[in-house]
Amino acid sequence: MTEASMEAPAVADGLVDLGERLLERYRSIFRTLYQADRNLTIRRDSWGFALGLFGTAALYGAYAWVAVTTVSGRLAAQRPGARAGNPRGPDAGGDC
Repeated sequence: MTEASMEAPAVADGLVDLGERLLERYRSIFRTLYQADRNLTIRRDSWGFALGLFGTAALYGAYAWVAVTTVSGRLAAQRPGARAGNPRGPDAGGDC
């Protein structure tokens, strides 16, 4: 046997060990990056959900405010051209 053929199994074993080490390193890096990305995604989506919920609540709160003030009589639709003191309009007859 030659010296090169005797070293071949040792080189092959070294390559197998290298493959296992590289694979474990890849898995470790992947787990670290995946966890960081997952945390960022959850934090960002939580803010988006909260702000969307706030916007929806504000919209329907405004609808509720308009409905309540209209029913209570504090808010009334005026005809175009009506003055604040005469809600019937400018052509309504007065006591003149």
